[in-house]
Amino acid sequence: MIVDGEKAIVASIQDAFSYFRANVTTLVPMIFPNESSTNQTAIENWWSTASNQVFVQVGYLLQPVSAPQVAVTIESEREGEQFAGSERAGLVVSIGSDVADVDAIYMETTYACHCVGVNQDFVLWLQMLTKWALLLKRKSLMQQVQADGQITGVFQRQRIAAAPFRPVPDGVFHEGIFPFERVVTLSATHLDTWASEDVALPLSSSSSVAVTDS
Repeated sequence: MIVDGEKAIVASIQDAFSYFRANVTTLVPMIFPNESSTNQTAIENWWSTASNQVFVQVGYLLQPVSAPQVAVTIESEREGEQFAGSERAGLVVSIGSDVADVDAIYMETTYACHCVGVNQDFVLWLQMLTKWALLLKRKSLMQQVQADGQITGVFQRQRIAAAPFRPVPDGVFHEGIFPFERVVTLSATHLDTWASEDVALPLSSSSSVAVTDS
């Protein structure tokens, strides 16, 4: 199983934003306590309007920026810890009554959540809200990468960072509206697994992964 972490992060942010919208009056003072009452009211009013939407997706929208968005991309990825000898993680794949050894590696990945908009204040608030969303979903992100209903990877050692406020170069969007950007990054490790090419696996509609001592 090769983990697609971008989609897991997008789903988590979308879910957190929906929770925020449903409880906006209670959550705004908790997430934005340092904002003035005027700004808190502005945040509540924006999120209380159903027609106002924040697009959250993998990669940038291939169209002009018509609303705020959070674009999730892989910033960097590299192989982390290697296992002694054959670099095997001591995993077995259970497929029905058959089992097979699999190879595994730890990957260290940094995901960038690009918070983009045309209003400087709103972009700041969107960055703060995205950071809150990743913290809110930290535990579920550790168990969200699944296949056929089975957990096949986890985000371990999660670390959050942020980049400064900056204008987005026109070469990205090619439009008249000048957008701004703040970036929240999530760095984490996960386990990628694959069946050795010399192992013949029977066809199956479901699979599971179990960790054993190597």
